[in-house]
Amino acid sequence: MGRGDSDLALIVSTRYFNHAYFEDGLYQPGPSTVSLTTMEIAEAAMREIVQLDLSASPFDIFMTDLLDPHTSSFRWIAQLGQIRETRTALSGLFGRFIARAYLTRYAGFHHFEPIRGDLSALNAWPDLSLHRDGVGDLPDWIVSTASGSGTVAVAEAKGSHNAAGPRAALDKAREQARRVKIMAGADELEVKRFAIATRWAVAGTPSCKGPIFGSMIPGTGSARRRPKSRPQCSVVLGLATLPPWRRAWDMDTAPSS
Repeated sequence: MGRGDSDLALIVSTRYFNHAYFEDGLYQPGPSTVSLTTMEIAEAAMREIVQLDLSASPFDIFMTDLLDPHTSSFRWIAQLGQIRETRTALSGLFGRFIARAYLTRYAGFHHFEPIRGDLSALNAWPDLSLHRDGVGDLPDWIVSTASGSGTVAVAEAKGSHNAAGPRAALDKAREQARRVKIMAGADELEVKRFAIATRWAVAGTPSCKGPIFGSMIPGTGSARRRPKSRPQCSVVLGLATLPPWRRAWDMDTAPSS
């Protein structure tokens, strides 16, 4: 990428993702895009990597240089990774960064505690503990507005290159988000469970013209004792192939920043 393209990329700091909103499986009118700045994503990345508040400026510049400078859509300038193992690893890693930035900006979560094991005490909540509830990989984080705050949630993030959209990754993330229980003594707490998936866009790849962002949000969101029945689901979901919302995902570029 030439010097002029690099300068233009630095100007386009706000990047857009195609988006639709569903509640209890029903489409809800709302914005067709969500946006994040490269600095917000870089700050989320630094906190995810080192769990400290460090300057994100070098990572912001690095990530900007990886994005297509000719659009305000979040589109990679080329495929990340030349072999499947590398693409999968980078997709999952950047999926975590995007999800963390999204949860911080749009849900107000600033504390992210990694889920490290099947049964463990939570550092920010000494009176709470985490218990496995199902077979398979566990979700990524326990999140809250601040360390030790009264409201907690569970979150799982995915990245995907699937040309059909984020649906498959989102379904897997949703199942993972359900595989832990948060306990206060013998009582299980009712919490929100965020399942977030990002389908990447890559320049020069017609099947992945625009990035698609989706999240499912089961639960009611407050740390209360949970009833026996499962709560209904609220869904924010990118459906790249299903009408009547397909047009939202057919955009070559998102609105200009």
